[in-house]
Amino acid sequence: MDSIIAIIAYGQEPDGYLTTFRTIDPKNPPAKWVKSGGGRWFDLGMSYELYNSGHLFEAAAAHYMATGKRNFLDIALKMPICL
Repeated sequence: MDSIIAIIAYGQEPDGYLTTFRTIDPKNPPAKWVKSGGGRWFDLGMSYELYNSGHLFEAAAAHYMATGKRNFLDIALKMPICL
């Protein structure tokens, strides 16, 4: 888990924004319905970023409760919608 969390942390932008496909390869989105080359929070109608953020928050909380480690939780708390 720690190695995967480190990859997620690497993809997080300095101000906390996190959408890995945008960080890794913004010209090739993960699904046809995701617009390529968009900026941040660019397609809230599909709620892609919000949907993924929700899963990240749930996973980070579960990871913290199971292990007591804050590495994943700190990523989630750094996200702009948590500030």
